Amino acid sequence: MIARALILIASISLVGCFQDRTGGMSVSVKIETSPTSSASPQPSATPTGSVQQKVTYPLPGMKSGDQIFSNFSRLTGVGPEHPSFQRIMDAFEAPNGGGGLKLQLPAGSDLASLTMSGQKALLELAALFCEASTSLPADQRSEVFGEKLDFTRSLDQVLSSDSERRDLAQSMVGQFLGPADQKLAAEREAMIVDLMGLIEGLRTDSLSANTGRSVGETKNLAVAACSAVLGSLTVALQ
Repeated sequence: MIARALILIASISLVGCFQDRTGGMSVSVKIETSPTSSASPQPSATPTGSVQQKVTYPLPGMKSGDQIFSNFSRLTGVGPEHPSFQRIMDAFEAPNGGGGLKLQLPAGSDLASLTMSGQKALLELAALFCEASTSLPADQRSEVFGEKLDFTRSLDQVLSSDSERRDLAQSMVGQFLGPADQKLAAEREAMIVDLMGLIEGLRTDSLSANTGRSVGETKNLAVAACSAVLGSLTVALQ
């Protein structure tokens, strides 16, 4: 499901909710995507080609790989004391050779240095942190995934209503992007609605494939949605 979400994220218009100090000037960043193979059946409407993510000036600049790692750790609450932290660090640094995710991420603040492989690495690193965050104590986990999602229930029992999907989407957007500037409230709401649509689509696909009755699929969906927000260009730029 996570692999499918990394493709489906191309259908979401993630709108940056940065502080607007220049009268609402904005820039659209185009990221080229290409079809990706997956063991899971792909939905017929899987988008390929290019996707635009709109962000609003002023842009603080692209974070380096090390800064992105630290930011993901802070935002998800997955720190050095977490049992999965070293595994994530190993995937990032690849201490035994082979090239870790860090090598694919920008080394400086130039937005042009973010390649398609770098965008993929950003999403993969986000997925590792998001997966680890599902095992945090309930009070910490709810900061990312909200109060309503019950990880002990299968998908046919959760996220069936707009209120449940909104709670999940709103919690992740709020946690990863922080409070929205009032002038950008409409853009933030559009982002939440887009994410709710992704959640609903992933849930429907899982139930259609008859995998949604597994408790593990609830976690998989939550991780996929979390990765879509945390691994977005919007978060990487703030």
